[in-house]
Amino acid sequence: MEDELAGKRVNDTQFGRALKELGITLIPANSPQAKGRIERLWGTLQSRLPVEFKLAGIKSIEAANAFLQKFMEVYNQKFAVSPANRESAFRELPKAVNLDHILCLKEFRK
Repeated sequence: MEDELAGKRVNDTQFGRALKELGITLIPANSPQAKGRIERLWGTLQSRLPVEFKLAGIKSIEAANAFLQKFMEVYNQKFAVSPANRESAFRELPKAVNLDHILCLKEFRK
């Protein structure tokens, strides 16, 4: 924000800019190693689900969706980790904040 006030151009994406204006810190995970758990989940889903579908004789999207609900319940029971802090990180939006002025495209003149 200080750079912007000083007239310096900041190379944020529109998403990054909006997060900054909302006071949200973006912590990117730029490698599969940094993404850890979600990458393992996608690997499991891509490798294991087709096998599970075949074993269960699933031949329709409706049957696959029903199976997936049960599969995810079992998966979550096995691998879910309770949060270190159970308190919600969500905060109420201050009344002075106008989302229409933040969640929009902004272009800067040269």
